[in-house]
Amino acid sequence: MQHIFAQPYPFTKKTTQHSIIQSCMEGVFVAFILIVMQPFGISNIELTHKNLYLASYGLVTCICGLILRLVIFKSSPRYFQESGWTITREIGSIFLLILLISSGNILLTVIAFKGQFTIINALEMLTMVLVIGIFPIVFGVMLNYIIQLKRHNKAFEISEKPVNEHFNSTVILTADNKKDQFTIDSSHLLYIESADNYCTIYFKDKENIKKELIRSSLSRLESQLTNNKIVRTHRSFIANLNLISSVTGNAQGYKLHFKEESIHVPVARKYATILEMLK
Repeated sequence: MQHIFAQPYPFTKKTTQHSIIQSCMEGVFVAFILIVMQPFGISNIELTHKNLYLASYGLVTCICGLILRLVIFKSSPRYFQESGWTITREIGSIFLLILLISSGNILLTVIAFKGQFTIINALEMLTMVLVIGIFPIVFGVMLNYIIQLKRHNKAFEISEKPVNEHFNSTVILTADNKKDQFTIDSSHLLYIESADNYCTIYFKDKENIKKELIRSSLSRLESQLTNNKIVRTHRSFIANLNLISSVTGNAQGYKLHFKEESIHVPVARKYATILEMLK
């Protein structure tokens, strides 16, 4: 079970519009449950404008969802990104949303409706939010993980094909200063990985794997490539498809494996169409 929760999970960065729509749908769902089903003895409460009172908790849910997705996620981009995102982190973010909603509901009860704040009331509110939201949400997380895993976990070997006309072409990569250059035969270039303002070029030198550091953005180097089999696979990687031997996948996406053992690069979902070039 511990191994399952450590598995990678797709973290999709939604647009502002999608975040607003998702948060509003969550708010509508909560309002619907409270108004129509009236759980936790709510049906026994006599209150003027009762439906409006209950709908306000749906509004709190919507606002908390927006805070999570548009403030917290965007304020910590290094943590909330697909690389390193697991089922545990996904469920953790859900619990964070539940805590936000519980806190918002407590503030609404105390400030707007003149309720009393006690530890017992706070725990009761947390319990109600958990009961309404946690089971369908966690079920959705696990179901999405299984769907993504089945979609991507289809390894296949790369069949031998005629040598591309550009396979032995020369690749010239120029640094930001427009003076430093790195020249290599494309048949020796494995992949390029970016980190901050630098890129590391990995290449074969006889039987060894070597690397060269160059100051440049990955996008700038990508624009210098003319070989249609040396392509972007990820926001941080460019790979030479001519040297790929197999493809594997997990819930986050695919991985390209080179003929050299233990060397692989990721393929982000937005670049998944390049796999058609390997079949």
